[in-house]
Amino acid sequence: MWSTTRFNFETPALLFLLYINDLSSTTDVRTCIMFANDTNMFINGKNLTSLVSIINSKLDKINTWFCANLMSLNVTKTNYIMFANKRVPNIDIFVNKQPITRVYETKFLGVIIQYNLKLHAHINLIQNKVSKTINIMNNKVCFIHTTFKNTIPKFS
Repeated sequence: MWSTTRFNFETPALLFLLYINDLSSTTDVRTCIMFANDTNMFINGKNLTSLVSIINSKLDKINTWFCANLMSLNVTKTNYIMFANKRVPNIDIFVNKQPITRVYETKFLGVIIQYNLKLHAHINLIQNKVSKTINIMNNKVCFIHTTFKNTIPKFS
């Protein structure tokens, strides 16, 4: 059973660069991926009870780190997703006594990942983008000079 927790905190760029490298050393999470102002932690546990305990413990350490560095965690933008081979009930994860929202799909480095590791939502997103682009290209062909029109393939 796996869980990932996404953090989002806002701070000026220079402070962000100074602080960010120290954040991953705050906990002993082996898989901590940081990109821009998003931090993703991947935590696993043998059962749901131990997983909740581990996550809450690590979040307490991270919250302490934020307070020590005069920063705050944006809890409204913080969420978690549970990856499991079966449906898992909601769990109680808190930061500073505020509950963290569970999501069933999240965008990770531009890819929409669902709780069951399916890519249906991401494929739908790409299909919509491609469809819109093709439609725009088809509509703009009428503005091209007639000598070039015959060289442009018609998309449908």
